Amino acid sequence: INRAINPDSLGNGLTSGVQDVLQTYFGARTVTSPTDAPAYIVEVTLEKYQIHSGDHGLYAHVKGEAKIYEAGTAKLLWETDESATVPLSRTGSYSGRRGIAETAAGIFNASELVSMSDEELRDVLVRAAADVGRLIGDQLKEDIADN
Repeated sequence: INRAINPDSLGNGLTSGVQDVLQTYFGARTVTSPTDAPAYIVEVTLEKYQIHSGDHGLYAHVKGEAKIYEAGTAKLLWETDESATVPLSRTGSYSGRRGIAETAAGIFNASELVSMSDEELRDVLVRAAADVGRLIGDQLKEDIADN
């Protein structure tokens, strides 16, 4: 699992989700240097990523935070954190005894996780991170609309 998960890739996925919303709805443009004199600085942080196993399957959980600062003054203008949980798989629910069902689901989930390629696991986590980025952007849209 550690081979498949690259925090930089997840951070890039998170950033691209935020960037998509900022460009689409606010006309924001990315600058490559502080000499380009940006009006705002957007800081995006990958806070957490996890794989969860439960009765209903495997899930990837990603959490991120974004802050917008006024360039030049470093005044914090806005911040939020968002998270998303996406299914990696689904197992059927068992209507019998809970202990047996939980054990069987755990064994199935572990074997399914091991059988996923590094690329498949990385792709799901990067897509989850991009979803969180879009959630952050959507929260910004809502907050601006409310003001």
